[in-house]
Amino acid sequence: MSLRRNPDFQQLDSLTREGDGSFRTRLKFQNLTSSRFLRLVVEQAADSAGREPRREVVPLLLLVYTALALRVADNELFVGEEKAF
Repeated sequence: MSLRRNPDFQQLDSLTREGDGSFRTRLKFQNLTSSRFLRLVVEQAADSAGREPRREVVPLLLLVYTALALRVADNELFVGEEKAF
């Protein structure tokens, strides 16, 4: 198994197989704000038993936590009134 090189990230460790069958590596991303569609491409070369080479594309979705603290001095509202902040 290998991870296809990509200018969006740098692979810090090689792929290692864990006890449960999954694979683990460490990646350092270059610039997450300018990358629009991050994805990892994992490739498995053809083997001596005649199996075809395989390629799996794993899309990475960005996770963003957005918070807002709005402190308004005048917070009274009456029936029929509307305020925009």
